Amino acid sequence: MVHGKFDPSTQINPFRRQQQLPQPPFPKLDPRVCGKALDQATPLTQLSRLTVVLDKDNLVKSGTGFVTANSNALLQYDLLSVMPLTDTAFQHACITLSELKPFSIDIITLDLAASPRLPFHLKRSTVGAALANGVVFEITYGDALDPSRETRDVSTARRNLFSNARDLLRVTNGKETRQTFRGAVSRLSVESVDMNSDSKSSSGPTSAPEMVRAKEKTKPRKRKRNEQGI
Repeated sequence: MVHGKFDPSTQINPFRRQQQLPQPPFPKLDPRVCGKALDQATPLTQLSRLTVVLDKDNLVKSGTGFVTANSNALLQYDLLSVMPLTDTAFQHACITLSELKPFSIDIITLDLAASPRLPFHLKRSTVGAALANGVVFEITYGDALDPSRETRDVSTARRNLFSNARDLLRVTNGKETRQTFRGAVSRLSVESVDMNSDSKSSSGPTSAPEMVRAKEKTKPRKRKRNEQGI
C-alpha cells in the first residue's frame, strides 16, 4: 500500500514478472508457474496488487503516478487499486483513473466503517462512470470484526459500515455490490441491512475476486503486457 503517489523508483513490486513469468511468493502452488498445482483440488493463483491511498488533494492534482511514463512499472502488477479519502480523489478515481487504458485501475476501495459519513458524496454519475469502465468497489470491514478493539468501538464501526453501505447500494442499485456485501453481513451475523435472503448470500467473497480477475484478463492492460513480453 502506497500513500499519495506511486513512485516506481522507490516502490518496486517484489513479485514482478521475470522472463514473462509471474514470481508469486509460493510458486509451487501457482498453476501459472509449475503447470500443475501440488494439490489439484486447491490450486492457488497468487496475484500482485498495488493500492494507492489518495489522501491529499494537492497530489491528486499534480499526479498520482498513474501516468504513461510509469506504465512499465504499473504493468508489473496484476491488479491496480486506489483508496480515495477526499471528494477530489474519489472523482479522480471514478472518472479519470478508471478510463480504459493499459494501466487503468481495477478496484476502488472504500473504508465504510471509519466514520458515520464518507468524506465524499456518492453521486450516481460519478459511481456509474467507474462501473461502466469495469471497476468494482471493494468494501473493507476489518474494524467491524477486530476483537482487540473495545466493544463500543466495534459497535460504532458496524453502525458506520451499514449506514454507508446503504448509500453505496442505493447509488449503484446494488450492481456488483449487493451480493458481496451480503457475504460480509453473514460473517458479521448482523441483519442491519434490508436485503432479500437468497442462497448466494455468502458467495460474494469468492465470486467478486473471480469477477475482477476475469475482467483483468480482458482489459487493454493484459494485451499490452503480452505485446511487451512482460
